[in-house]
Amino acid sequence: MNPIDKLYWLGTIPLFLVGTIILVNTNANVSDQFLWLIGVALYVFIMFHIGNKYDEKQK
Repeated sequence: MNPIDKLYWLGTIPLFLVGTIILVNTNANVSDQFLWLIGVALYVFIMFHIGNKYDEKQK
């Protein structure tokens, strides 16, 4: 596992859990929840793309 993958997993899980807890505790409406899921998906996509670029450079 390369350093980018470690950063990805160390960042994704707490980010998702903390954001979900905040949404539940504040009784956020559906549009806020939808935006939150889009934000998490965007983060995952960007980190996956960066990880692939890192792997290509290491070869």
